[in-house]
Amino acid sequence: MLHDLSLIKSMGDKDPSIVTTVVGLFVESIPVDINALNEAVENQDWKQVAFISHKLKSTIDTLNVNSLSETIRVLETEDLKESLVESAIHEHINEVTLVLNKVMLELQALLPEL
Repeated sequence: MLHDLSLIKSMGDKDPSIVTTVVGLFVESIPVDINALNEAVENQDWKQVAFISHKLKSTIDTLNVNSLSETIRVLETEDLKESLVESAIHEHINEVTLVLNKVMLELQALLPEL
């Protein structure tokens, strides 16, 4: 598994439906955020890339997707274009897209069991 639900499960100790609700929200929001992130890169809108990356950081941290922890923090920096060459930005975006799509599939498979 690329994720860990322990943080979410600790929030839902008293009401297990919270876990289902939060996971469902992540399943719905991940594709929207990934599409927006890729669109921002296509438009070379680096401020939007940083903004969306910052938003995704909370999702990544809440789901304990540790493999993206450093990558997303690089992408959320305000001076992204000055920090990295464009090819490196694209590599990071591709990694985020690939891993989050896999996480989303894992979460979708788990939803009926929650």
